[in-house]
Amino acid sequence: MGGTKIRVGATESLDNPQIKSKKVIKNNHDFDEYMGQIIDFAEGLGKISGVGISTNGALNKEKTTFIGDILNTPEKRNKRPVEILKNRLNCEVFMENDGVAAALGETSYGRYNFDEFLYVIWGTGIGGAYARRENNTVVINRIDWFKHFQEWESDCGGNYIEQKFGKPPRDLSEEDWIIVMEKFRMHLLKLIESFKIENVIFGGGIAINQFDRVVDIIPNLHSTSFGDDTGLYGAFALLKNR
Repeated sequence: MGGTKIRVGATESLDNPQIKSKKVIKNNHDFDEYMGQIIDFAEGLGKISGVGISTNGALNKEKTTFIGDILNTPEKRNKRPVEILKNRLNCEVFMENDGVAAALGETSYGRYNFDEFLYVIWGTGIGGAYARRENNTVVINRIDWFKHFQEWESDCGGNYIEQKFGKPPRDLSEEDWIIVMEKFRMHLLKLIESFKIENVIFGGGIAINQFDRVVDIIPNLHSTSFGDDTGLYGAFALLKNR
């Protein structure tokens, strides 16, 4: 559930997930409307065994409810998607921050086998997680957004790019990208220095489309294993690891 699009997909296996059906929903910031589309998609598949939700925004301790102000999706404030889907689909539902879910998807299904890495999402907003392996167990923690990403997002996030340049990221000129990437490089290097970690995996719409610009900053920068379906594989991983 992203700031620009919501992707819904189904798989018959959590060991080696293959997306058998998928729907992309434009986020028009009407929560009830797109939740209705998600439910329609799920009910059209027949019996559902479980649902995973990968989403931007802060969650309560139980990971069931959105809390606080959510800059790019204000319609989610205080909404309870876990409760809604449990009641309608009669199955278990698990929700997690998108950076954490994406990092879990990489450790569960991805092509990388790092002992530790940072996962950074660069799309409508910017956020991420820190993942490490400890005694054959994967530990993933959300990175403090206010400390590490708030300023970065205000300089380079998709919404802020559109506000500053008066056009979406896909329409930026080479001169515009030089300005954006100078700030992006500064923030990325600060994050790496803060965590002292070598490998960084990037996901999110802008990161995927502009990865050639990102990868030139320093060595050991990697693109998500799953392209635009990163959130779906993160959601499958939430279910697999329960």
